[in-house]
Amino acid sequence: MLEAQPLPTASANLRESASVGLAWNYVGMAVRSLLGLLMGIVLARLLGPKPFGVVAIAYLVIGLANLIADFGFGNALVQRQTLRDEDIRFSFWFQLLVGCTLGVICVALSRPVAGFFGEPSAVPVLRAIALTLPIQAIGQTANALLKRQLAFRAIQVAQISANVGGLLVLGIPLAWLGYGVWALVFAEIARVILNSALLFAFAPHSIMPVLRYKNGSMFAFGLKVIGSNLSNYSISNLDNAVVGHFFGAIPLGLYSRAFNLVATPMNAVVNTFQGVLFSTCSRVQAQRDVLRKSYISSIAIIGLVLIPPFAAIAVVPFTVIVGVYGQRWVDAAPLLRPLALSMPLHGLLAIGGSILCAIDRPGRELRVQFTTALLAAFLFVLAGKISVVALAWAVFVVYVFRFFGIASEITRALGIGLSDFWAALRGSVALGCCEMVLVRVADIGISGWAGWDGLRLAVDFGAGTTLFVAAIAIAPKWVLGEEAFQVVQSMSSRLPNRLRQIIPQLSATAS
Repeated sequence: MLEAQPLPTASANLRESASVGLAWNYVGMAVRSLLGLLMGIVLARLLGPKPFGVVAIAYLVIGLANLIADFGFGNALVQRQTLRDEDIRFSFWFQLLVGCTLGVICVALSRPVAGFFGEPSAVPVLRAIALTLPIQAIGQTANALLKRQLAFRAIQVAQISANVGGLLVLGIPLAWLGYGVWALVFAEIARVILNSALLFAFAPHSIMPVLRYKNGSMFAFGLKVIGSNLSNYSISNLDNAVVGHFFGAIPLGLYSRAFNLVATPMNAVVNTFQGVLFSTCSRVQAQRDVLRKSYISSIAIIGLVLIPPFAAIAVVPFTVIVGVYGQRWVDAAPLLRPLALSMPLHGLLAIGGSILCAIDRPGRELRVQFTTALLAAFLFVLAGKISVVALAWAVFVVYVFRFFGIASEITRALGIGLSDFWAALRGSVALGCCEMVLVRVADIGISGWAGWDGLRLAVDFGAGTTLFVAAIAIAPKWVLGEEAFQVVQSMSSRLPNRLRQIIPQLSATAS
């Protein structure tokens, strides 16, 4: 059993643990992203748009229920300086009770939800996926305890194993056998069961019920977190609701897969980084100088990872959609440009949200998220009366507004100026502009004689990757910025020798 213990303070061991945790998170992210991409492509080609649209309808409700079921206690367990055994036990039972209650509510609401979207086939799908709510709740407390101990290796093993078991072992064979939407449903249920079972096995804890619990701070913190998360969820999913309501399941399937194509790698990068950043910054929440440097270096690194590739995707959306999913999905291509441009903004603002939560200021993020949710509701409904493409551009506008809102709160909380933001991101923005030009030129050049869509995509990818690697190899300090460059230098000693030799500026200083 994991014993309750105080949160460790800043030290060399903490830095080492954070580095190891980040490394494991990114190894897991790389594996999960690759597997998820490949399995998603296979399923998309086997099933077509409509099954994904029906599942997307169900997940508009299930995703919201999952956020409520956590109740912000996951973050509270990580953020608290001292954690008692009764905090753990109460969190487990409270989340399980809420998960069961929400599962029943989702079953009861299945017909009204399906009626709202005009899709009767969503009724049994929503009822089946509702079973995952109490099952997922079983692993939520264990997941938080693993994050608290920076045991990200165990989390990644659980997630990868669950994805392989659910999608590869069950989902793809069922899709091949003609089960349609139920291939996705059974795969998701299996994934949640495996993930929760493995998390609890890696972080076993007491499940003795708590009859009396007197800790209002857990609820206060959790309510602020859940308020912010619900606002964020509204922003991220109201677009799906509008598409499904105004245009139906097939356009929703096209929209959701276009969104997931860019959101999945973005979330893999950001959530991985975010988990380590929140856990680490919670330990140094009183040291504003450390937090300031951590934030600046974080947005520089995330900006470099996200801005150039998504800028490149935005200029060749047709090539990306057809090359990945095939001609059946060609109508999703116009949606990809605004959605790709939105992803770096989402990733950068998520980093700011983690910092605000770590320093016990989730209310500031909540204020921005709530205001943005109101703007999103207005713009999405307005755009939904025009076209799905107009709605995708409305998503981009909302993400721009939200990014500047979170950035404003961070500047006040940590004393960061606009010049600091620009210094951290200027290299990524410049590289992104160069990527757009080069990839677009390569795409036009190859389009005349490349009969196979996959070859055209491969040429574009190769051109963008070559420029990206060359920029980092030639001028890493300018591309990353001063703060992030120092962080990467300090970690370069852990890189393989061959990789260090590619970037001589790093290896020279590290040695």
